Order: sequence, then structure tokens, then C-alpha cells
Amino acid sequence: MSDELAGKARKAALRYLMYRDRSVHEMRTYLEGKEYSPTVVEDTLQYLASLRYLDDARFARQFTRYRVECKKMGRFRLRHELINRGVEESLTDRVLDEVFADVSELELARQCAEKKMNVWKGLPAQTVKRRLAGFLGRKGFNAETVYRTVNDLVSS
Repeated sequence: MSDELAGKARKAALRYLMYRDRSVHEMRTYLEGKEYSPTVVEDTLQYLASLRYLDDARFARQFTRYRVECKKMGRFRLRHELINRGVEESLTDRVLDEVFADVSELELARQCAEKKMNVWKGLPAQTVKRRLAGFLGRKGFNAETVYRTVNDLVSS
């Protein structure tokens, strides 16, 4: 492996990390997409990990906290997104338990719903319930949380 090629791969990887933390899987996919050889990709991943620039646990925590605080997403969607980003299931579950220990999913769903309710003013209650349930489901909240939130906020 040439030092020049390794340097280019490291530079590209560091540029990719400038915008946000990445999972090991995301970085591997990115480097493979740049058509670096498997040896160069693995060497670059090891280099980044040795500098602690790649850490799936840190990535999962940051990603989850951001999505909960800013995007108001529920556990199911976050789990799906983390696993799609290559984070191991056991780590994903551990991080979600950790983050949701401090956050009430019911309160989170209520905040999402209240913000969205203004868009549907004047519509029949059944329509609002249906739309709100779909919206909260897509946000990643479980059926019980969706049901309780919709029934608390929409009177028939």
C-alpha cells in the first residue's frame, strides 16, 4: 500500500468527519464508495479508531440525543436508524435505554403532537386523530404512546 494512497484516504475520511460523527459502518461505506482498496479502507479505519475519531458508542449517544432533543423522535425509529447506520443491536439497545431513562417518551410525543395540531385546526376530530396517529407512528413512537397522546389531545 502506498503512503500517498493511505494519506489520501485519511484526508478524505477526516473531511467526512468534519460535518458530524460517523459510525464505523458509515465510514467504511464512504471509503469503499471512493474505491479505495479493502486494505486501505481497513488501515484508515484502524487509524481513525486509534485517534478515537471513530467510536460507535459515542456516535450512537450523540446521534440519539440530538434526534430526541431536536427532532423529537421515538425509540422505534431511532433504533431502526442506528441499526441502518451499522451500530450493533446490543449497543443500540443499551444507548436507547440510557437516553430514554432521562426522557419521557409520552411527554416527547405530546410535544410533537401539540406542535402539529395547529396545522389541522378546523378539521373533523376523526381526521385529526387519524393524521396525528400516523404522524406519531412515523416519528417512532410505540402504539400505546400514540394511543394515549391522541386520546389526551383530541376530543371526539
